[in-house]
Amino acid sequence: MTLSLLCDEHVKRVFIRELRANGYGVEWVSDDYESGRSDSEHLKYAVENDLVLLTNDTDVLRLHDDYRHSGLIVYDE
Repeated sequence: MTLSLLCDEHVKRVFIRELRANGYGVEWVSDDYESGRSDSEHLKYAVENDLVLLTNDTDVLRLHDDYRHSGLIVYDE
């Protein structure tokens, strides 16, 4: 099983290219749907599409317990 990710607008294009080049399924907010949505909208989209949300925006951590999600990866640059 390949990990499928939703990367929000905080994830740099270089990360998206490398993830895709290494076989990960990646939807990127900047490519696939309108950016500027709220953290809860990103997480809801990830839940609906069985995606792990990848971000470096720590604000999303406050929503962790509000959703039954496939995963949340928050990284520090």
